[in-house]
Amino acid sequence: MDDKEQFTNLVAKHASGLTEEQLAGYDACSLDGECVTPSYEVFRGYRTRHTLDEFLEMAISLNAIHPDEYLTDMLLKPHEVIGALADEGDQLNNATPVYFFPDTGVYAAAVSETRVLDARLCWPCYPANW
Repeated sequence: MDDKEQFTNLVAKHASGLTEEQLAGYDACSLDGECVTPSYEVFRGYRTRHTLDEFLEMAISLNAIHPDEYLTDMLLKPHEVIGALADEGDQLNNATPVYFFPDTGVYAAAVSETRVLDARLCWPCYPANW
């Protein structure tokens, strides 16, 4: 299983356990927040109209950014490790952690020296204070 498949499975499992109250906050941001681009306006509130799998298919992205630049400030805030990405045969200490940042509804994992997989539960909008 490749990194994106593993990431998607871990995010889906974790997100399906979030409370309706938690999801409502992310949904509000999706409806009223700053949209990624004007052409994505049509996707506002997408999660509320589609299955979690359909939502994640749209919301997960591979970002060309150094993981330190993406994650350093975020890791100073409340977060949890929801699992890890590992190649077959990897030892657990070689696995890549998948983080969830509850304040923003962002899931993220550094998959290389120049790439980060992420999913924002407020997609297609940026989280508040992004």
